[in-house]
Amino acid sequence: MFFVARKVSLVARPWYSRPKGMLVISAAFVIPILLARTFLYEPFRMPSSSMEPTLPRGAMLLAQKAGYGHYSAFGIKLGHGGSAMLAHGDLVVFDFPPDPQMTYVKRVIGLPGDLVKVEGTRVTLNGVPAPNKQLDDSGLVEEELKGVRYKVLAQGASYPYWQEREFASHEQCRSTETSMECRVPDGHYFVLGDNRNNSADSRIWGFVPVGHVVGRVVKVFAPSESQCGANDC
Repeated sequence: MFFVARKVSLVARPWYSRPKGMLVISAAFVIPILLARTFLYEPFRMPSSSMEPTLPRGAMLLAQKAGYGHYSAFGIKLGHGGSAMLAHGDLVVFDFPPDPQMTYVKRVIGLPGDLVKVEGTRVTLNGVPAPNKQLDDSGLVEEELKGVRYKVLAQGASYPYWQEREFASHEQCRSTETSMECRVPDGHYFVLGDNRNNSADSRIWGFVPVGHVVGRVVKVFAPSESQCGANDC
């Protein structure tokens, strides 16, 4: 066997099948994806019904981070790349102000300096009521804010705005039994959920600091039946 083995010519393994080659190939795929997720776009999944009917539970969202939010991935932040001001009606992904480890998505209603009033499910911006039109008997309403049209749900019991809540810049707001009015501080946004009576938002926990913005939602992918239960889709 020894003499037979000496006559066998060994074929060198190709570079891509060697450990270092496999590491290079893996890095060629992983690093661009990681860089894109950190600095350009990041996917998220909608975990709740607070943004229905716009974002069904289980929907996949793609948020643009470049120019709007902070550079981060998997909980590691590498600075803030925000330069563009969000617009009225934008869908925004942000770090939840009371607990920045959690990520929320809501609709931008008020920009810095705006006077926002929410009465029931109706919005008034800088003294001008946002036009809305009831679409059916289920509570589906079409709302328009600065030329942006979207649908909201106006059903269920409303939040008790008259209960005093403490949050940063709380003195910028005043509440009655049926309404809440706030002057949005500099460097902050006022956000609401489209499922108006089933959303914890700026009416409850306050304003979103600019530095908490992760990105602006630019694409929504509807959930498949396998991604959510029959009662959620």
